[in-house]
Amino acid sequence: MAAVIVLSKTRSALVAFLTAANVGCDRIYDEKSAGDKAAPNVSCGAANAVEDPPGTGNFWVDAVVSVKTPGAVDVGQAESDPKNSSESLCAAVFLALEVDDLAAQLTDIQDDFTVMGIAGEKGHHLEQDGDCWVESIAVRLYCCASDFSE
Repeated sequence: MAAVIVLSKTRSALVAFLTAANVGCDRIYDEKSAGDKAAPNVSCGAANAVEDPPGTGNFWVDAVVSVKTPGAVDVGQAESDPKNSSESLCAAVFLALEVDDLAAQLTDIQDDFTVMGIAGEKGHHLEQDGDCWVESIAVRLYCCASDFSE
């Protein structure tokens, strides 16, 4: 049960953080939310909660933020518009995640959630989904579903 809670809080913290960062997209979702997620959008996910050390309530969580943008050129649109729009949104989202105090900001923005650290390098991935590009950044967070300040 604790793993499910920490995954949910991780996704919620990422959504709140990116919304507050005003990255230039008003469609920022928890990847588990229902409904159509029309492009362009930003989707925040979390998976693989591994408790470490066992029994502590502290988890390594693989967090992924994906930016989905249209890759097709619409009638009357310049050939470079989809690429430029995609790159602008991706840059805004990914630069927001590059702050030195990301762990502290995620902790501050989500109730009963603490990020104690971030492991290693962030991973980047690009794929195509129909007529859209999906560019993602993955980061491994060491976190727990409680607030240490209380």
